Amino acid sequence: MKLLTLSALAGVLISQAAARAVGSDGKLVVGYWMSDDMSTLDFSKVTHINYAFSTIQNGVPSSPATLKKLVPAAHAADTKVLLSIGGWGGGNGFTPSFNNSAGRAKFVAATKKLIDDTGIDGVDIDWEYPGEPGACGQPYALSDTKNFLTVLKQLRAAIGEEKLITAATATHPFFDESGKPSKDISAFAKVFDWINLMSYDLNGIWGLTTGPNAPMIKGLGGVKASVVQGVTDWHKAGMPIDQIVVGTPFYGHNMTSIKSMAKNAGTHEYDPVQGGNTGHNCNGGGFSTETGWQDIIPYLYKNRTTAIPPWVRKFDTITRTPWLTNSETNEFISYDDPISLAEKVDYVVCMDLLGVMTWELSLDNGELLPVLNQISEKAAKHGKSKHGKHGHDSSKCIPTGPVTH
Repeated sequence: MKLLTLSALAGVLISQAAARAVGSDGKLVVGYWMSDDMSTLDFSKVTHINYAFSTIQNGVPSSPATLKKLVPAAHAADTKVLLSIGGWGGGNGFTPSFNNSAGRAKFVAATKKLIDDTGIDGVDIDWEYPGEPGACGQPYALSDTKNFLTVLKQLRAAIGEEKLITAATATHPFFDESGKPSKDISAFAKVFDWINLMSYDLNGIWGLTTGPNAPMIKGLGGVKASVVQGVTDWHKAGMPIDQIVVGTPFYGHNMTSIKSMAKNAGTHEYDPVQGGNTGHNCNGGGFSTETGWQDIIPYLYKNRTTAIPPWVRKFDTITRTPWLTNSETNEFISYDDPISLAEKVDYVVCMDLLGVMTWELSLDNGELLPVLNQISEKAAKHGKSKHGKHGHDSSKCIPTGPVTH
């Protein structure tokens, strides 16, 4: 296909944006994106693109060349662009740069210059993770969170209130100097515009059993982390509800159980896994076992609720997530589909959260992003909840029972 000129592309995107409803009510659809091929991007269905990744070299975040074409095209479609700094395996520069005044000043000045030079709308700090181990060999210190807050305050003062500062976070608050999740992160709420909860990569080969990649709530096994746990813990520690964005995956995790799971009940997605371990996992969120939605759908019929043999599809009505198992090889895949994503959107709307985020846009075949895009229409119908003195009660927003979508 003949490539469009930038001006022609901008014209197309403007026409797409003219009828866009997403974001009109203040709800966000944030999409992480790694490619330099913009032909698959539909700016009309996202409010913000987090371009991944910039890494810190000698205190200075790198400036990807793709921004030169991405920023004007996105802006023509009324979509904002943030540069995501860090990522799994890309966080080696955080602790050394932030643990001294000279390093912090250098980072702030370089980041401000990067924003000014590229025209991006802000930065997304994807530090995995302040005060605790991330990728093996990545430095960290118990003073990380304190230093992080200091540099964020300096960055906010340097770039002003109009530019955005966001963060991709674990489902628990940043670790404090005791080596545990902070009980009070309210000071961060004053410098962040919002946080993107990475409420995925929660179970995988780095554990002892199979389990859900992105559970709505904890199921019959696996770790305690979940969408609801993340929202609850961050809000309890001082992050306002309307500054929390819930992350969703456009991919699943593969692993192989030691026995057949084909006859298991949907809620029984926890069987011993081959190669499981409880040690710190050098491969992070198990990216070596990641399977994009585009690679999952060949195992499903067009209705997406029935698997093509020898695959068997189940739905866990507790975690509200689908999973696949191969009756011949015992391979297991936990993932999200249009049904589970729609329920997460409903939860976000019910809780009056700020929006939804996804990793990663290029893993979609065009079926998943429109589901997230429904958030504005659903929010308009829902209206603003009156939570009263009891606050935001997740229990009233968690779907139960059979799937209704």
